Amino acid sequence: MTEPLFIILAAGSSTRMGEPKALIEVCERPLVALQIERIRRASNSQIIVVTREDLEDDIDEIIEVYDNVDYCINHEPEKGRTGSLQIAISNAKDVSKIVVVPVDRPGWRIGTLKKLLKQNQSSCPMKDDKGGHPVSILDDDIDAIKKAKPDDSLRDIFKTYRFDVSDQFLHLNVDSKKDMETLVQFAETLDY
Repeated sequence: MTEPLFIILAAGSSTRMGEPKALIEVCERPLVALQIERIRRASNSQIIVVTREDLEDDIDEIIEVYDNVDYCINHEPEKGRTGSLQIAISNAKDVSKIVVVPVDRPGWRIGTLKKLLKQNQSSCPMKDDKGGHPVSILDDDIDAIKKAKPDDSLRDIFKTYRFDVSDQFLHLNVDSKKDMETLVQFAETLDY
C-alpha cells in the first residue's frame, strides 16, 4: 500500500469562533502548524491543507517551512467537507488511502494516529461510543467521495470501522471562544 495522503481541513468559515481556526495560536504556533507537526511524529507522507481563498497568504507562509506540505483552495467551502476532500484528492497522485484531520479537531494522541495508520479499512478512533478524528479512508470509499456531490455528508457516503481509544480530548471541537479553554487544557497534555 502506498503512503497515505494527509488532508487537513481548514476551509470553514469560523463564524462562531469569529476568527480563522487554522490561525488560532496554541503552543506558540498557529493551530494548523501544530496539526502538521503532530502528524509528522507519525508519518512523513504528503500533507495537503485545504483552505479558503482569504487565508491563502497566511497558510502559504505557515507551511513554507515544512517539507512535503502543500495547500489548495476550496472556493466554495460553504458546501462542506466533501467538496474540500474532493479538491485535495484531485491535487494528489495515486491516492489509495487518505487521513482526514480537521484543523479544529486536535484532541487525538500520536499513538491513536499510529494505530489509525495500521488499519486496513476506513476507520476512526472512538471514545465513549462516539467516533472521533482523524479518519482514515481507503480505496472504494475514496472513489465514492470522488463521485459524490460536494455538499453530500461524509456519513452518507461511507462507514468507518471504529476502534476504542482513551484519548481524554478526542471529542474536542474548537468551535467557539469557550472551547479555547479546553484547547489550552489539551495543549498542556500534548505528547508531541
